[in-house]
Amino acid sequence: MKQMVEIYIKLAELETRKE
Repeated sequence: MKQMVEIYIKLAELETRKE
């Protein structure tokens, strides 16, 4: 589950960077 959270955070960071 910890890996899923880390991936989710990375995805959110990528989305934020896109903006």
